[in-house]
Amino acid sequence: MVCSADLRAQVLVEPLGDQDEGISVLSLNRPAARNALGRQLLHELKEALDVLRQERTTRCLVIRSLVPGCFSAGADLKVGPASRSLCGSGVCAVQSCVY
Repeated sequence: MVCSADLRAQVLVEPLGDQDEGISVLSLNRPAARNALGRQLLHELKEALDVLRQERTTRCLVIRSLVPGCFSAGADLKVGPASRSLCGSGVCAVQSCVY
């Protein structure tokens, strides 16, 4: 799982504790591209979701943006034609976590 100690991380996961046990917050953090879904962000998202699914301690996942004023710009068009399939794989990763 990507931890908040990695300053280059584009996806951060914070499990909450105490009365919020079982809730994790996943934060998107790619301000230069307004959280556009590129290779690194999607890779980190899939990795974080895989870990959360395997740990089985998270019952509720809150996805948020650390970029003020936006959640995500969508597909990273700088990736080129591959952006469509990349985003499709990102959507599949999120859907595989929904029960």
